[in-house]
Amino acid sequence: MDIGNVADGGHGLTLQTVRMFGKNGSNLNRLKEDTKPLINIGENDVIRIEGAPEGVAQVKKLLLEMVHKMENEICKDLIIEQRFHRNIIDVKGEKTREVRDKLNQVNITLPESGLKSDKVTIRGPKSDADAYNKYLHRMNEKIKLANSSVEVPIWK
Repeated sequence: MDIGNVADGGHGLTLQTVRMFGKNGSNLNRLKEDTKPLINIGENDVIRIEGAPEGVAQVKKLLLEMVHKMENEICKDLIIEQRFHRNIIDVKGEKTREVRDKLNQVNITLPESGLKSDKVTIRGPKSDADAYNKYLHRMNEKIKLANSSVEVPIWK
């Protein structure tokens, strides 16, 4: 992710970046609620911050932290047969709880059962997402070895 140009002009700051807004602008709306400076979004994803120098500095710091976090974030897709998805989570989630406690910044998304999709998405900091990906891959291999299936056509 490219931070782009940061222009500091007295009591204002212009920051050009991408993918900072969040869903429906939730990230920037939270900043607007938590801080006093005025935050405006212009063309080409330019964020203009105006207000007291302390407030502008605070928002600048928070925005740059968001950019750093997003730069380190990755998203990986793993193909696991849908019939095994329940084995990943299990009834009480005990199998994954220990891993989730260690890698708590990683989000795993399983497709809805009605979609008939095998794609599992892992998103989070690169090192944690890689570790979780390896864990799920090993778990998937063990499940495949323990469960086999075959389709036999029967003629009437």
